[in-house]
Amino acid sequence: APGDYHAGLGSALGICAALYHRAQTGEGQYISSSLLAAGLNHTGRQLDGDLVLDGFRVADVRISYRLNDQVTLYGQIENALDQDYQEVAGFGTPGVSAFAGIRAGF
Repeated sequence: APGDYHAGLGSALGICAALYHRAQTGEGQYISSSLLAAGLNHTGRQLDGDLVLDGFRVADVRISYRLNDQVTLYGQIENALDQDYQEVAGFGTPGVSAFAGIRAGF
């Protein structure tokens, strides 16, 4: 599924730069990264027994923001476009779902 990989690429470049800096100076660096990711999943028409189910697209969005070494805020929206679809005949799927939270490490 296509997605937004810019945050991962930015993090990888930051890590490479920090490793190069350490090799040159012997000093470590703090690397902070936030994440914004979006994905669009496409499923084409499919057979379920004798039935043909329509294809569908589902968009998801995720974000996280690291406040400090111990605390990260995060959130996600699944099925952001509120698509009505079935993966199995007769079984519906959730509409828009949103989640948010705080991760803390001690």
